[in-house]
Amino acid sequence: MRAITIYWYCSLVVYSTSPLVSVLVAPGKPCEALDRTLRSIQAQSFPSVEVLVCEEDHTARVWTSGLARCSGDFVCCLLAGDRLAPTYLEKCLFRMTIDGSSAGFAVEEPAESLPQILVARRGVLAAEMHHVHGPAAKQRAQFVSRLANSRRRMSVVPELLAFPAGTAITGVSAMAFPTLGGASGRLFTFAPLIRGWPEPRPTLLLTAPFLTVSGADTVLSQSCRQLKALGFRVLVCTTVPAREDQGDATGWYEDCTLGIYHLPCFLDIEHWPAFIAYLVQQHDINVLWQVGSTYTYDLLPTLRELFPHLAIVDLLFNSEGHAANHLRYNYLIDRVITEHNGVRDWLVERGESEDRVSVIPNGVDLELFSPQPKRDWRTGQPRSRNDGRFVVAFIGRLSEEKGPDVFLKIAAALANERSLEFIICGSGPLEPTLRSQAVASGLTGCVSFLGVVPARECLPYCDVVVVCSRLDGRPNIILESLATGTPVIASRVGGIPEMLPPGDEDLLCEPHPEAFAAAILKLARDPDRHRRSSETARQHAEKSPSYAYNARAYARIFEDLRRKRQMLNRHLSPAAVAASLGYDRSAKSTGIFLFGPLWRSNLPFWRGLLRNALLLWKLRRSGLEKRLREQFDAEYYSRQFRKASKWKEWPLFHYVFLGFREGRNPSAGFDTRYYLTVNPDVRRSGVNPLLHFVMWGEREGRMTAQIRGTSKLSSRV
Repeated sequence: MRAITIYWYCSLVVYSTSPLVSVLVAPGKPCEALDRTLRSIQAQSFPSVEVLVCEEDHTARVWTSGLARCSGDFVCCLLAGDRLAPTYLEKCLFRMTIDGSSAGFAVEEPAESLPQILVARRGVLAAEMHHVHGPAAKQRAQFVSRLANSRRRMSVVPELLAFPAGTAITGVSAMAFPTLGGASGRLFTFAPLIRGWPEPRPTLLLTAPFLTVSGADTVLSQSCRQLKALGFRVLVCTTVPAREDQGDATGWYEDCTLGIYHLPCFLDIEHWPAFIAYLVQQHDINVLWQVGSTYTYDLLPTLRELFPHLAIVDLLFNSEGHAANHLRYNYLIDRVITEHNGVRDWLVERGESEDRVSVIPNGVDLELFSPQPKRDWRTGQPRSRNDGRFVVAFIGRLSEEKGPDVFLKIAAALANERSLEFIICGSGPLEPTLRSQAVASGLTGCVSFLGVVPARECLPYCDVVVVCSRLDGRPNIILESLATGTPVIASRVGGIPEMLPPGDEDLLCEPHPEAFAAAILKLARDPDRHRRSSETARQHAEKSPSYAYNARAYARIFEDLRRKRQMLNRHLSPAAVAASLGYDRSAKSTGIFLFGPLWRSNLPFWRGLLRNALLLWKLRRSGLEKRLREQFDAEYYSRQFRKASKWKEWPLFHYVFLGFREGRNPSAGFDTRYYLTVNPDVRRSGVNPLLHFVMWGEREGRMTAQIRGTSKLSSRV
């Protein structure tokens, strides 16, 4: 049985025979409520858990006698019907460890409403439990209130991960978790249900910047689902807060992963390296599957030093964007996977060995995407192919690289063609601009924005799909369109030329509106050609690899790398890993991007001080100091960080040289940790984020804060 030994500021894995967490459950009626609670406990990503179900009168002190029988150092008190997100216990315990707090809980707005579900140290719970009385629900509320009013430190995870009994959660299936054998309909009297660690299986940690509604996440989530069927255990970790207009694809991964960890949602950035190291040790991770996370790229040297056995696989969709980071750290990467030959050739030209590059093209679900009768996009009713209308569609993210503005220019060039109708399905950062451009160009009559519509639903509306990307790899919408028998007119970029059927080469265009307009008219004015393209589209899609086939290719690569890396396995003690990451009892603070155990003697720290001093002097000389002081709220900073009051009238200088390293915010509208997370170049430089924003970031349009939304993971418990 595995457990976690708690170290000051760090939590890492050791072996133990007793569980670390005890969950006390007060039963209730109906028994299905208890079964839901037990299933949510069994689904926890933290393995060292025992469950004790108390057969006491509901008006009695149901947890007092159970507390005496607990084996764990931490206790969580539940009522039948309570539900926990799969990562609830793990996230709370880690936060409590690094904060040294007595209790931890997850809640969206802790200042307004305290939760009634929390994890507490057993000694603290035993001391407070003698002062609470009444029914179980009232006892728990009293205990939370006493703990909140005491001087004991509480750790808050800013994610909604726990739901008290009676909470309505939309879109949740009661069978979301596997049935706990023998638990349904039966009450156990203090019976430990310690979940054993499963047989050793390959374990992957997928790191991505965010999970959004996009083609990339469609491919990744399907691959994770197939890998799970092949016996792999998958964990997902993200490092950048996603924008609301990007959508949240967390739900796509929930049923095929052991745990999903949105680091910006529950953990301060200075503790991310320790948490990732904890995941590697606690879950016996064999392969790090890196998919575009800049933060993880920067962490690779540290991970390679700590865990030589860890195989690192990088997935590149194109030769732009994160390809530069790959070239920077390719000496640490064991294998790179790409979707098309263009990226492979690009890598080989830059010195990459051919045997380290694998091409695994994305596939399509031929059952989900199949030919369907054409429907009217306005009413959803069936329409005739000979109704004199020809619908041209753009389906995808409304962002610069996808070229939705090019699509508007195509529509403008064909505005006089009465038979043509143009629809745009999707959302993204360019949507407000595109809508304004459509109105200014007089296109409101022929271009319609349908918003976010699943491709499977909007493809029957279309006679042709236009993919006018400026930059792309192998967009999923092409395969999905072909599978439904919808012809595609696409840009001649990335891996797109490999995707179209033979004989449709004339439907490949340079990303210019005139070329696309000519190709659209060719199909619209020649019904026979359009029919032939529709028939060959489906036939070509049927030759594409399936998700299952691709998952087997991934599995072979992961297994091969795992075997090769096993000989380099090295078991470091938790204390050694903690020291390597800069956690030391003698240190009062830890730098955001410094890993030395004594950060005050670290050379990068002194370099950062010098950079910030020079930049502050430069701001004064350039007259931008006034703008800096406008962005800094001295009263807010002193109120939030009382130590700064010792600097008298110099809180700004405290923040510039010291406060930002501790994640302090200069004002309510500037989030230091967010700015450093989404701007890794600033983080690596050691420059104060507010100085950088005033000097360069504001002019470059960089964001200073992001409203943290509730993770969709928690709403599907």
